[in-house]
Amino acid sequence: MLISSLAAHEPGLSPYAESKRAGEIRLAEASRDSDLSCAVLRPPAIYGPGDTELLPLFRLMARGIAPMPRGEGARASLLHVDDLARASARLLDCPAQGLYELHDGHDGGYGWEEIATIVGDVAGRRGGLRVRLPERVMRSVATMNLLAARTFGYLPMLSPGKVNELFHPDWVCDNTEMTRATGWQPEISLHDGLVALIGGRTLKTQEGRSNVT
Repeated sequence: MLISSLAAHEPGLSPYAESKRAGEIRLAEASRDSDLSCAVLRPPAIYGPGDTELLPLFRLMARGIAPMPRGEGARASLLHVDDLARASARLLDCPAQGLYELHDGHDGGYGWEEIATIVGDVAGRRGGLRVRLPERVMRSVATMNLLAARTFGYLPMLSPGKVNELFHPDWVCDNTEMTRATGWQPEISLHDGLVALIGGRTLKTQEGRSNVT
């Protein structure tokens, strides 16, 4: 089994996306002439404890400042890391083969405004400042950041490839094939996942068990 990324669906957007697609191709080639079974998970953006990308953004939104990349109609699926772990375990325990997408049960993904509203609800904050991020400005910042990273030897969080991914309009997943093949279902909604991460309370799954300590 390979945990890839939904980014592999658009390998031309970034080196990261290209590397994920390349990994899928290598696994398929290796399994073609052997008894190796081939199953690939393509999760969307993952968040959870220890997250260094989405969690800082959620916490900023919780303080009332919501960065909003421009892009009408852009939507993306999300998934809590605990649900990804359960999906991985389920796939390892069954003979399913193929390519499977995952999301948190919110069909059609989320828009930026919807994400900001959910974070605000969890944080008990209504409204807040929406900071529009024009694509041209983001690309300029990403280019300068990449040059600085190469000069000073650090890994850039914002790069031209990341901007390509950020402004891509459709990062929506479909759980249908994964559920049909393994019976897996997501347990943690974005609202409940954020309660545990920025609300300071224990996360409850649909079965009433705590998954966060």
